[in-house]
Amino acid sequence: MLNGALRNQATDVLHKLGFFIRDLHNELHQLQRSAPFRLSVIIYRGQGLNRNDFKRIQSTPNGIISFHNFLSTSRSENIARLRAKSTTDSHELVGIFFHMTVSPSIGDIIFVSIDNQSDFGFDEAEVLFSINTIFRIGQIEPLGPNLDRIRLTLIRNDDQEIQQLTQYLREEISVHDDSVSFWSI
Repeated sequence: MLNGALRNQATDVLHKLGFFIRDLHNELHQLQRSAPFRLSVIIYRGQGLNRNDFKRIQSTPNGIISFHNFLSTSRSENIARLRAKSTTDSHELVGIFFHMTVSPSIGDIIFVSIDNQSDFGFDEAEVLFSINTIFRIGQIEPLGPNLDRIRLTLIRNDDQEIQQLTQYLREEISVHDDSVSFWSI
């Protein structure tokens, strides 16, 4: 429900869940600070992606992609591949296997291994990112019929391209709607 509301910008639902969003974000931040180890530098995510969205990604080499939800990933390549392959029978979706390079030295991005907190336990090898995680799009390569790998690299929130885009959006929104504000967690 939460990720659906974040994806669809359902402000009424987001307003009602604001306390939960803030709590989850703060808990992830606390877990990240107390983590006794560094995360793996490569993590994975498997999912189905709408064909039009996939074409848009293909048309923006070295562009950026932002996940506007709490992003669940895995340190297990096999689990992510299985998830991606499970969508390949759909005519509306492309199976996507995200191969994500993550540097623990990027301190302004909140992500943490939640093996101890996850219902799936250690088998899932789950790594959870807080809201609005941004990656640079790298190489896209076919892995099979209706299945592709997209290589992503985590980027900082203060990346110059992100700052320019944020400034542009602020200016555009303020020109068109004075009632909209940007919020920070």
